[in-house]
Amino acid sequence: MKVLITFLLLGFPLVVSAQELDEQGMFKENYLFPLSYESQHPNDRRAQEIKFRFSLYQRLFETQGHQAYFAFTQTSWWQAYDQDQSRPFRETNYNPEVFIQLPKFDLWGQPQLQLGAEHESNGGREPYSRSWNRLYGRYQLQASGVQMQHKFFWRVPEQPKQYPLDPTGDENPDIVDYYGANEIQLRTKFGPAEVSGRFRRNLSKGRGSVELMGAYPFGFNSASAVFQYFQGYGESLADYNRSVSKASIGILLNHL
Repeated sequence: MKVLITFLLLGFPLVVSAQELDEQGMFKENYLFPLSYESQHPNDRRAQEIKFRFSLYQRLFETQGHQAYFAFTQTSWWQAYDQDQSRPFRETNYNPEVFIQLPKFDLWGQPQLQLGAEHESNGGREPYSRSWNRLYGRYQLQASGVQMQHKFFWRVPEQPKQYPLDPTGDENPDIVDYYGANEIQLRTKFGPAEVSGRFRRNLSKGRGSVELMGAYPFGFNSASAVFQYFQGYGESLADYNRSVSKASIGILLNHL
């Protein structure tokens, strides 16, 4: 445990991130939530756990103003307070992706467009394995102090399972019913404080999720105190089809 905590405290600042690509390898938010509380939880786990994420990217090449990138994001849910069950990691989601960033358009807000492909899985064995592959388009623009990012995607079809524990078949054929096919994120600042909202919705099924974050910097290595609230489906791949209400507090190791 001491080795892991040392990695979290010392390793995270090396891969600080944000949605706006820059020279520091930034991609998605990196955070450590020492307390993440779920209001209604299954009987096989505690309501309190530790949640953390690290995310980074690397530019592969550039040609005629088009830049190709590889990115990797890992999010983990750690039942560190469940001493009776030897403090297990109940879920880790791995999300590698490759994408091409096009030159900015000469339009209002100068939108940035990215086209890519991604894989997401929890690395589990059957029957607990969850995974899917997507092709996506993502554009972002900033105007009047608000940054908007819209990601729309298409799931790559998979063959249905031939038998319940078939490792080559589709493990979650109805995942889009709960995730939807697009995601919108809004960000803005109120003085030094930063707030963001991430929204997913499947209009035909009436399902989706809302994630709200608020962060206030405290001046140490660009870190911020952060609060996150999640409501809806897809908080993790294991819970893609279960509605979750969850509040988390901790440290954001980069600006939103």
